[in-house]
Amino acid sequence: MFYVVKNAIIEGVFLPGDRLTEDDIAQQFNCSRTPVREALRKLEQETIQGYGQKILPYHYP
Repeated sequence: MFYVVKNAIIEGVFLPGDRLTEDDIAQQFNCSRTPVREALRKLEQETIQGYGQKILPYHYP
């Protein structure tokens, strides 16, 4: 799931400034939230080359 989400960011499926929630991503890719959560945690640790920004977690208010 990590590479699926990362590729979606690189290919422009998810745009800079989009609020990405576990629920939305899991629903879009028809999977459970657990692999999405793990993928987002990994993405928080790296900057995607050419994207220029860190992936920041979105927490519900």
